[in-house]
Amino acid sequence: MPIIATNAGGGSFELCPTGNIQAVCAFVEDVGHEHSDLNNSWAHKVVILWELAEKMKDSRPFMLSKSYTVSLNEKANLRKDLASWRGKDFTEAELKGFDLEKLLNVNCLLNVVSYKKRDGSEGRKIASISPIIKGMNLLIPVNEKVPEWVEKRRDENEAAYSKSDAAPVVVLDETKATQTNSTPAGGPDLHSPPF
Repeated sequence: MPIIATNAGGGSFELCPTGNIQAVCAFVEDVGHEHSDLNNSWAHKVVILWELAEKMKDSRPFMLSKSYTVSLNEKANLRKDLASWRGKDFTEAELKGFDLEKLLNVNCLLNVVSYKKRDGSEGRKIASISPIIKGMNLLIPVNEKVPEWVEKRRDENEAAYSKSDAAPVVVLDETKATQTNSTPAGGPDLHSPPF
C-alpha cells in the first residue's frame, strides 16, 4: 500500500485580526537552550505568550507568542520589545538582572501583522509592543495551562542540549530549589507597565 505525502499545510485554524490589539501577558516560559544552525551555537530561550482582547468563534481569546533569546544586550530583541512596552529603556541596575516573571498579567497593545509562512499559508506575528492607553479596562488572563507545544519545545531542547558538548553538568541543591510561582498577597498588579 503506498504512503502518499502532500503539502497540505498544518491544518485550518482561525487567524486573529491584524492591527493594534489590546493583550495581556499570560505566560512567560523558559524553553531552555536552543541550537542555531545559522551560527552553530546554543542560546537560552524564553517564550512570552499573550491573550488578546479579540475572541475566536468559540469565545476563547486568541493567543500569540514570541520567542526571545534571554538577553538584555542593547541589540537583543527582548530588550527592544520590553523597552517599547514599558516606554523607557532599562537602567544600569535593571540590566544586572531583570525578572521576566514581572511581565505576567501586564497589559499592552500588540501591533499584529500578517505574513506569509514558508509553506505559503498566511500567518500572524507581533511587529511591536507598546503600553496600553491610560484609562483602558484591563484584561485578565483566562488560560491556566501553558499550551502543549511550549512544553514539547522545552522537552526537545532539554534533550538536545543535554546530549551536546555545550551542556554543563549541574548539580542541584534540592533544599534551595523549592521556589514557588505564587502571586504576592493582594493579587497580581495588572497596571501597565509596572515593570
